[in-house]
Amino acid sequence: MSKERDFHRYIENQNREEKDAMWKKLESRLEEESDNAENCGEVLVLSKNRSFSYVKYVAISCIVALFLGLTVFLIVNYGFKKNDGFIDTENRYCTFNDYYKQETVTTIKQYNIENNTDFLFFDFYDFTEYYSCSQFKLNDTDEIICLYEEIVDADGAIISLYVTDDKTDLDILESFSTSCVNNAIINSVNVSWGVEFGLAYAKFESEDNCYYFSVDVVEQDYILQLVEMLLN
Repeated sequence: MSKERDFHRYIENQNREEKDAMWKKLESRLEEESDNAENCGEVLVLSKNRSFSYVKYVAISCIVALFLGLTVFLIVNYGFKKNDGFIDTENRYCTFNDYYKQETVTTIKQYNIENNTDFLFFDFYDFTEYYSCSQFKLNDTDEIICLYEEIVDADGAIISLYVTDDKTDLDILESFSTSCVNNAIINSVNVSWGVEFGLAYAKFESEDNCYYFSVDVVEQDYILQLVEMLLN
């Protein structure tokens, strides 16, 4: 009986050890599966975050691109232009190597209508015998830097009118500085004028634009009458 009991106890112990070993294997496998599940979850989370980051990056890039495109459009069409009609720039001196002269059928009056500008001009178009219009443009950008008009008044005198902004000097206008040695104030505007070689010259600044014009001498003060006509 004692041997039999010992044998049963031995079998129970063996079974217990096998059960314990089985439970250990099962627990180990459960732990591995749990770890794998957590790892899979982390991978999914990371993948989701990466996907979200990519979408976010694309969205931000599109917004930035749209903003830059809109900015460039506004600058090109509106941002550089001042109210005076010319492109805003720093002070500059342009020689004949920098620009070219192009004839046009667009009068200063028509230019104002088309570009919403307010340049002064001699409104003799309806009765004049002759007028011609030109624009001075930069060689590299085609930017208009000067409007030029030649027109005959009612008395047959030829008037030559140049219009620039107040930051642009042209070499062809240097003669006005040497010829306009007299000063006058017309409609609160300082005017420089003079007579030389059968021509009368005048120049003045108004609304951030510079006006230069000459006329065949009819009477010495006729040039000042023309200035008053422009400013009225």
